[in-house]
Amino acid sequence: MNVLLTAFGPFKAKDGVLVEANVTQQILIDLALGWKRDDCRIWASVLPVDWRAAEQILMATLELCSFDLAVFMGHAKGYKSLTLEARYFNKAGRPDMAGEIPLGGIVKPGGPEFCDSNIACLPQLAGWLNTGGISVEVHAGPEGMDYLCNLPGYLTGCHLTELNLSHPKYLVVHVPDPGDLPHEISLEGIKRIIHFLTNPL
Repeated sequence: MNVLLTAFGPFKAKDGVLVEANVTQQILIDLALGWKRDDCRIWASVLPVDWRAAEQILMATLELCSFDLAVFMGHAKGYKSLTLEARYFNKAGRPDMAGEIPLGGIVKPGGPEFCDSNIACLPQLAGWLNTGGISVEVHAGPEGMDYLCNLPGYLTGCHLTELNLSHPKYLVVHVPDPGDLPHEISLEGIKRIIHFLTNPL
């Protein structure tokens, strides 16, 4: 079983402050180094905070390998829980590290307004994690979904629809800043998400 796990590099927060240590990148490193399941291989990728470069890398990665699951992590300052994003939008409202915003403020010209995750059991996953002591929420609205963290989910949804594919199962997870939720809890939560989604109940 192949799992694609992505993170992002440094970025500028809404207030313009440079966030050099993106929590998602550290979680990706820690998880990949400590992964011990022989039946489940992690493919780790750090995407640049650049609209077009991130798109090119993601699409090339999806075409390179047949993944069973893709988990895309995004940094979320001010969040108090891991947030499972159920819907991804054709919105690009904030400049990337080069100061660029895609033409028209959209991810994909001619693309649908939104794409939904093809994982139907998100409420059950959230309940299982919360019962296990990991604070998790499910979110399906446009709030916070106009930056690059939304990009992998939206593009993957479009890609699967265009090719009439059902795999990979895919999910964007917003990871709180370590100042809002300890790194160790977020790391454990991402591990459990992958285990849950790769071990049928």
